Amino acid sequence: MAANWNQTKTTKSKPPPSWQTLKADSVILIGSSSEDPVKPDDGIDMTQISIMDANNDTIFHISIRRAQGQVIFNSKLGGSWGEEERIDIARRFDGEDRATILIHDQGEGFQVSIDWVHAIWFAKRAQGTTPQSIQDDLWNKEGTSALSEDLEVRTYSSMKALFLQKHAHEEGK
Repeated sequence: MAANWNQTKTTKSKPPPSWQTLKADSVILIGSSSEDPVKPDDGIDMTQISIMDANNDTIFHISIRRAQGQVIFNSKLGGSWGEEERIDIARRFDGEDRATILIHDQGEGFQVSIDWVHAIWFAKRAQGTTPQSIQDDLWNKEGTSALSEDLEVRTYSSMKALFLQKHAHEEGK
């Protein structure tokens, strides 16, 4: 199945027009046309992507914090943030290609790859939740982003659907 959502410039809590509820094995692929791994002079980073459920809970949150040299993963359920899970930013967003974040909903958790390399397994903190919208906080007057202002977001029904589409694209070159 082809991607069911292609959008550039994600906006606050806006579901895509053709959104269908994702289920276990669905994939969200976020692409950025540029990346800036250098930490900002002022120390303020503004690179956050949140996946929201139907109750407007943040079921999965990514924060790229270049000043700390970390990528943070978390969730906010019922108004309360959970415990942060962190990975080093080293060897992530290496600038050789456009930045890509792949989030594979495996039912009990999210398998995350950054630039096509495994980054973390994040266990869902509320079972039975499914993504309904994506929010970003990439650029504002208070900070700079590690990613481009315009993001390409695609969803796939499965990893197989993603691989088949990528293969068809490569064959068409």
